[in-house]
Amino acid sequence: MTSRRFVSFVTFAVLLLLPFVAVEACGPDFQPDTFVRTARPDDAKTFSQGRLGILQESFDSNDLAVAYRYLNGGKLSNKEQYIYYAPSSGPNIVTPEQFEAAHSAEEAAQPVNQWKTARAKYAPVDGEITPEHQAPQELGGNNVYYYPDYLNCPDAAFKNAVLTVNNRAAAWGAQSPYLKDWITAQDAVFSNCGGKSATMPPSAPQNSPALLRADRAYQSAAAAFYAGKYDDARFQFQNIAQDKSSPWQPWGEYLAARALVRQAFAEGKKTDPWSGNLASFNPQTMLNAQQILDGLLAKHSEQQHPSGGPSGQSIVDELNFIRMRTEPDKRLAEISTALTGPAPDSNFQQDLADLNYVFYKKLQITEPPPLYAWIVAFRTASAGNSAFASWQQSHALPWLVAALALANPKDAGVPDMLTAASRIEESSPAFDTVAYHRVRLLIGLDRSEEARSLLDQILSSLRKASLSSALNAFLGQRMQVARDFNEFLTYAPRTVLEMNSEGAGALHDCAYNQQQSGKPGVCPAEAPPMQFDEDSTAILNSQTPLHLLVEAARSTNLPPNLRQDVVLATWVRSVLLGDNTSAAELAPHLPESIQKTAGPSIGFPAVLAILRNPGLRPYLEPGVSRLASYGFLENFRDNWWCGSSQRQNYAETQKPSAPSPVAFLSADEQKTAEAEYQRLTQRPCAPAELGQRVIVYAKDHPSDPDLPEALALTVRATHFGWLGWSQDKEGAAKNTAVSKAAFQLLHNRYPNSPWTAKTPYYY
Repeated sequence: MTSRRFVSFVTFAVLLLLPFVAVEACGPDFQPDTFVRTARPDDAKTFSQGRLGILQESFDSNDLAVAYRYLNGGKLSNKEQYIYYAPSSGPNIVTPEQFEAAHSAEEAAQPVNQWKTARAKYAPVDGEITPEHQAPQELGGNNVYYYPDYLNCPDAAFKNAVLTVNNRAAAWGAQSPYLKDWITAQDAVFSNCGGKSATMPPSAPQNSPALLRADRAYQSAAAAFYAGKYDDARFQFQNIAQDKSSPWQPWGEYLAARALVRQAFAEGKKTDPWSGNLASFNPQTMLNAQQILDGLLAKHSEQQHPSGGPSGQSIVDELNFIRMRTEPDKRLAEISTALTGPAPDSNFQQDLADLNYVFYKKLQITEPPPLYAWIVAFRTASAGNSAFASWQQSHALPWLVAALALANPKDAGVPDMLTAASRIEESSPAFDTVAYHRVRLLIGLDRSEEARSLLDQILSSLRKASLSSALNAFLGQRMQVARDFNEFLTYAPRTVLEMNSEGAGALHDCAYNQQQSGKPGVCPAEAPPMQFDEDSTAILNSQTPLHLLVEAARSTNLPPNLRQDVVLATWVRSVLLGDNTSAAELAPHLPESIQKTAGPSIGFPAVLAILRNPGLRPYLEPGVSRLASYGFLENFRDNWWCGSSQRQNYAETQKPSAPSPVAFLSADEQKTAEAEYQRLTQRPCAPAELGQRVIVYAKDHPSDPDLPEALALTVRATHFGWLGWSQDKEGAAKNTAVSKAAFQLLHNRYPNSPWTAKTPYYY
């Protein structure tokens, strides 16, 4: 899913280099601005050092495995930390020349292109070497050497070919006919990478050197392997393993086992590679491959294996690949032990990948090892009782973390867990997670004063550190236990960590248009970082009465950008609800352009002001609101409003949850707010609502000079206005009726107006 509507030059340049393909239209698919990261830690590097923040059940298994080691008292070695956070390298490419140079270097470094470069040194330019066995011209494309659902010719194949062709050129001479014959055969080998047809290398010429004959045996076996002739490949590799004179002899058994692995999958049922299901395979064939590799590994251990072949680690890696399928419980137990530590895991990267594979493929594990059992429990909402039982039995910190995270306030074990949680030191890697859920449970038990005291201590420390998900999460909890409305406003704003919303995109587009036009505008070049999160807007929209929203609009507890958002939303709300007093109080605080148009009115001038400013709406939105770019006509119809305020974060089938009562608002205040909110949500979508008001006004005020513009803007609103997530046929019909009525009135009554000329259609 795309998160921004603007594309950097480099990304655009990359797109230009890609082939055109037919795709289904989709999007734009925006995501909410992020205040608390739930899919990954804030910073992988600090996380790898044991500063875990608040652990989330939606974290990747890699993240939770790292956390588990720290929670158990271990730590990652420097090497493991580096593997985990994998820092990116390379310059930030900004110019076409830099992009082209970096792209060319990256392409040249691809093993397949290294092979093509090496081959070109020895192959004659007239192409006499490979007229019969031409290698694929697009050898580097995934569509060529993926067959059918896996990488048929891996990088190692091309690297080996580069090394061998250079060695043979050194041995035979760059112009040797034997070298030409070797390249012809290798072209035949790689012609099988696409898996479309089988091509075998020709036999070596009579009286060829023994080395060429040995190479040809290896090339023939490799060609059979890539062509999917696994029986032939295995037989030929086994023969090579028996030929002690062949330089490929040390690889024979290993590659025979690899052929058996591929054969095992080929003998299984067809599996959709994108389904997430474990690929089907023949168990006995896979076990035969495992038996060969077990024997090879034993020889390595006894130093009986000839040099020049696969390393012991390569054999172990292939064995583990097999054992993940033939004996997953045993293999997972090894992974769990290694990742848990405390000793560094020499196979850390692959063990993390294998653990992830177990979860991704949903392997059936009958005897879950501790790490795996903890991750499963931590991710399972219904596992609270079992997590509590595991903690009671072990008193281990990981299980206290899981039990707290899964607990409901009324659970019997909560008092014991809260007592244990209170003993966790701030220096513990578990502190943020334990403290967050401790506060959550205290709030659920109506122990707000205790929760406030704890939060104030935590926030005093966290505010000195860098911005983080944990800080925003604790601020959200502190807002929950606010003692009054002013204190609520103090903790409602939080800092956005990632701006991905449609509101942020609209603000960017608005600022860009201002810059391009050279005209001053209302949109700042950068979105202010302090915004309302979803919990804040839910309370303000549906639980706060209009008179308190007016108070919030003047509150210095809010940063200027949010005060303006509140002013705009509350003013539009007062116009729709017919509240003259509130509108008049807010009028002096409106932006100058709106104030000049609307004045203190809630009638036609106010409606005209709203029609002129497509970002206006009677609701506040989480993250960067469209109110921040109120004068901008947004390209994806996020203009004006329709129905509920929660349009930004919910898909078609989702609905906002019912609001929970808040202590800092009285029951009467919340009841009043609910009634006002219901009146708003039951009104037609903005284009129909505003347009109908214009049409009614036009009947009694035909000479108003602003009417042609208002009618034209009504038609524009029915074209570009937002109609909600679902296909609302009734709402669309109302819009069309208003659009047609406004259009006809405009053309019949004001045929010579420039606004009429600008409005050739209705919608």
